[in-house]
Amino acid sequence: AFKALDRIRYARHELAVLQLLVPTEREPGEPGEYEFLDTEYGERRKVIVDRTAATEFNQRFADYQQRITSYCKGKQLPVLQASADSDICEILLKTLRVGGFVG
Repeated sequence: AFKALDRIRYARHELAVLQLLVPTEREPGEPGEYEFLDTEYGERRKVIVDRTAATEFNQRFADYQQRITSYCKGKQLPVLQASADSDICEILLKTLRVGGFVG
């Protein structure tokens, strides 16, 4: 993701980062066995979620969110992280305000 953002920046395009997350991306879920479909590659994977896996997931998620925030701050890029189940009109308006595109 960061390489793609760098390519856009190097092409001298105006850039603002909007990250939409569904609630299931933020939490590992209840302990148990799950089957996930990787929508990019069409692969199915079985995953067992226990306390250790949940703790690791939470830490990796927090680390990645911090990397996004740090990257954007370091490159002076506006960033907005929002829930995908929020009102899309509010998300877009907030994004445009954060990005400085509207007052």
